Amino acid sequence: MAVPGQPGCKEHLRTIEQDLAELAPVRQWAVDALNAQDSVFEQDVLLVVDELVSNALRHATGPYWLSLCSCSGRLRVTVSDNSAVPARTRAPDSGGGRGMRIVTAYADDWGQTIGESAKMVWAEFRDMSRHQCCPSTAT
Repeated sequence: MAVPGQPGCKEHLRTIEQDLAELAPVRQWAVDALNAQDSVFEQDVLLVVDELVSNALRHATGPYWLSLCSCSGRLRVTVSDNSAVPARTRAPDSGGGRGMRIVTAYADDWGQTIGESAKMVWAEFRDMSRHQCCPSTAT
């Protein structure tokens, strides 16, 4: 498991403003942080980043944080917000409901840690040995 702060892990951390216009700069930041040589892998990660960040912006309060952490051949994408309401899959309708289904489809696993007034929703990509990414710790 790629856990932020674990020895040998590379972590990139970004604060996110409470504005859906942040999504494009966040995606570009993730592209720069990943520095992926595999465009399919990069697109899969960007879909998950986009969904987790947009879900936080739509359904929670800030401050918001995005972390990309690579360790032991895995990449973990984590979004933190100030809401204790769990992320969940729901039936799609005209108002949404596809976000966590997309995360489930593209990430190998996802979960969340919920506190009294905040949560961290994470998605993990395994077997990064076939991908080259995350060479530096610059944020």
